[in-house]
Amino acid sequence: MTLFAFPYFALLGTRSHLAVLIAMIMLMVIHSAIYGTEAAYIAESFPAQIRYTGASLGYQGASIIAGGPAPLVSLWLYQTFHTGYAVAAFLAGMALISAVAAFFLGRPTPKVT
Repeated sequence: MTLFAFPYFALLGTRSHLAVLIAMIMLMVIHSAIYGTEAAYIAESFPAQIRYTGASLGYQGASIIAGGPAPLVSLWLYQTFHTGYAVAAFLAGMALISAVAAFFLGRPTPKVT
């Protein structure tokens, strides 16, 4: 996602129906690849007794903390800098932070009891 943020907003900026369609399809492919592995990774990060609670609290808590203000930050960036590239930089930065955090989390070891 970090690498795709700038081409994505460049394609959206063309205002061509075909370019926007291509950008959206590419985004959905990348999103599906990330989301598919994310579900298994989160589930394997907790022991079976607390798996649902741990996964739910972590996932929903992150959605509230990071996902809640993201549209407001994006709007502020766009209004301040008058370009989608500011939003792309924000998206790339958040994706990079997520990648670094995932790297330091390491590989989960399934704990089945």
